[in-house]
Amino acid sequence: MTVYEGAVRIVGKDGRELVPWRVAVYERGRVTRFTTVPATTVAEAARRANVLYPKRAAIAF
Repeated sequence: MTVYEGAVRIVGKDGRELVPWRVAVYERGRVTRFTTVPATTVAEAARRANVLYPKRAAIAF
């Protein structure tokens, strides 16, 4: 993570800039939590959230 001029820039290990995506985590049809996941695309954010919460469904937006 790099901080410059009051802004925060999140960079992955490969040097690509990561965007913070909002993710809703569902369990039994109800939202159990909202979280933020840094990723390059929305699909990658959903995949990372599914790794964090393996027994729940995660949808990034």
